[in-house]
Amino acid sequence: MLNRILGETLLYSQENKSLIAVRKTNDIDDTWVGYIVNFNENLFVLQHISPLGYEDGLIVEKIANVDNFETNDEYLKGIERLYRNGNLISKQVIDNIEISEEEDWQYEILKSAFDQGRIISIEINNNDSLNYGFLIDFDDISLKLRVVDKLGKEDGIQTYNLLDITSLTVDRIESRKREVLYELRKRSTR
Repeated sequence: MLNRILGETLLYSQENKSLIAVRKTNDIDDTWVGYIVNFNENLFVLQHISPLGYEDGLIVEKIANVDNFETNDEYLKGIERLYRNGNLISKQVIDNIEISEEEDWQYEILKSAFDQGRIISIEINNNDSLNYGFLIDFDDISLKLRVVDKLGKEDGIQTYNLLDITSLTVDRIESRKREVLYELRKRSTR
């Protein structure tokens, strides 16, 4: 059932194409982001926007199935920047990396300037999480990375032992998204 506050939230999203996050009841892992296209007392239509800022289909859902509607948080602002600035995420440009058969393959790859000034990600000790950032410096023992979070914010500088690095990536779509958000943030602070 639609109450006044929820009605105002949905109407604002519809009229301004402002993004909202929709979290379904009992589903903490899945949140839809988009703007309201249409709604009534029981249902809404959401123009889904992907985490990369692209329109990604329409979703029809019952209002009763939604735990909460979130507005104006940092995650939504990041997606909104991508959406409003249209297709800023470039296509992949790096198409090969020279590899080494040396035991210190990490160092050899870093020496080749494989990153070309782009955000890289590193995996440490086969952990599922990746650390994204700009390569600042490295030697035959350590790597220094300016970390960039998923919203394009600088998140400090971290130093890693090269031998702990189990994979390196460059030019992934997530990295390119972070680069765009990073550049948009830099421009807005000038």
